[in-house]
Amino acid sequence: PASKPSIRTLLPLTPLGFEWDEDEIFQLVPSDHGFDVERKHCDPDKELNSRFSQKVSFEQHPIEILCAMTPLYLRQHILRAVRESSASELAARLTAMQAAEDNAKDLMHDLSLMINRERQGQITNELNEIVGGIAQVEVEDNLF
Repeated sequence: PASKPSIRTLLPLTPLGFEWDEDEIFQLVPSDHGFDVERKHCDPDKELNSRFSQKVSFEQHPIEILCAMTPLYLRQHILRAVRESSASELAARLTAMQAAEDNAKDLMHDLSLMINRERQGQITNELNEIVGGIAQVEVEDNLF
């Protein structure tokens, strides 16, 4: 994953002397206080036998292969970082739009309650005026 930094070997080519018995693989791993370095000794013969057939031969010198692979490797990692950045931006936009939609729904609900209370208050006032007018008319009818 992009959030887990690591050191990678591009060319595990022991037939031409790129790896030695004393080689170690270092990898940064997350820990409670940040990152720790995890160290592993590698056995090139064992690891290569599992990855490469004994019939594999390399026609170019490892430096030439490395020089050809490095730009491709870097380009792939840069494109991956751009894609992850784009995906992260789209996810952030989606989250922001969902939050805005939720806020709009809450605001509509609150405004609807406020309008309903105001309308109910007006209806109550009109009913009180009507009832008060009827009561006044009855009082006046009783006086005459």
